[in-house]
Amino acid sequence: MDYLFNDKIKKSIKNDLDLEDRKNLNESLVAQEKNFKLKTDYLSNSNKDNHIQLYEQYIKDFNKISNKLDAADRSSVSSNHSEYRQLKIDETYNMNAAYLHELYFANISDINSEITMDSLSFMRLQRDFGSFDDWQRDFLSCCSTSRCGWAITYLNTYTQ
Repeated sequence: MDYLFNDKIKKSIKNDLDLEDRKNLNESLVAQEKNFKLKTDYLSNSNKDNHIQLYEQYIKDFNKISNKLDAADRSSVSSNHSEYRQLKIDETYNMNAAYLHELYFANISDINSEITMDSLSFMRLQRDFGSFDDWQRDFLSCCSTSRCGWAITYLNTYTQ
């Protein structure tokens, strides 16, 4: 996600804001959405369109919240509840959702991202989980229990 202060983006956001929030628009951090060409046969066109619409909405919401954060009262913050705390939670949620969609789009379109039985990734997953099927069951369980529906596989270089 690219962040910038772009007059065209500010103008489009300004139309969605009420008068009070418009005053602070010049100070806001603005996310600029990226364009993705989803070259994959694994997703239907409606699924692709749905994810692109979700991504666009996360960017739009992030930009709105960013503007509201600049105007939020920082003198009455609380770790339990305050306008500023809620806006920061919403900002983080939308930023993460946009970033995860960008990773998803980049990976789903990568024709070299398939795991084959002779790849190092397959062999390590099989070694560490007993079998590739065991890893896949564990991964799908993690995805299903995640409140946001996302899960990421990565190698922790410290613990291997």
